[in-house]
Amino acid sequence: MNLLAHYYFSSKQGKHWYNAGLLFPDLLKIFKSKIHLSKIEKTNFENSEITDLKYGIASHKAVDKVFHNWQWFLSKNHEILNKLRKSKLNFERDWVLSHIFIEMAIDCYLSAHYSQVVEELYNDFEKCNNGIWKILFDKCEIDDFNRWESGLGNFLKIKYIYKYKDTSAIIYSLNRIYESTGIGKFDEKQNDYLLLLLIEILPEINYKISELKKIIE
Repeated sequence: MNLLAHYYFSSKQGKHWYNAGLLFPDLLKIFKSKIHLSKIEKTNFENSEITDLKYGIASHKAVDKVFHNWQWFLSKNHEILNKLRKSKLNFERDWVLSHIFIEMAIDCYLSAHYSQVVEELYNDFEKCNNGIWKILFDKCEIDDFNRWESGLGNFLKIKYIYKYKDTSAIIYSLNRIYESTGIGKFDEKQNDYLLLLLIEILPEINYKISELKKIIE
């Protein structure tokens, strides 16, 4: 799942460090951090905040496992992949795209219908003391705190998850993801086709959100 979905399905009121842990693995990838989750998981911390963060990370991994084995996701992933290939638009690494596309589509739906949850997500991160993040990186002996601090600062300043409610913003984000992996941008016809697929899948997500919530809980 993507950022907003992890928060929507698993966040706990008043547990901002736990909630930060729900997004932490994905943010590390986005910020291109050198720190590995295994290093954090194997390190003992005296701080209750970091302990909560680790519980959030564990929840992230457990929920991802459930989501990726959810029958609707598996069947929809196969369906989207077939549509991408039948389009004859030559999508690179289409098996990766179909997976990411579904996750981003769910965030698009959630952002459009639960703006308060987006606000709570950002509020939780703003409550996380920067000094605790520094302790985390220092304890793991990874000289990467500045990269994390800069990435988190931009994340809290731009607040791009609010934009996920706009379908065109989802297509833009998919382009950014593909660019970051070195594949490159989609062309105009590919963008238009992805937008059509997104508009097509959103009503179905509306009916599947409650099912996924029950499975995760």
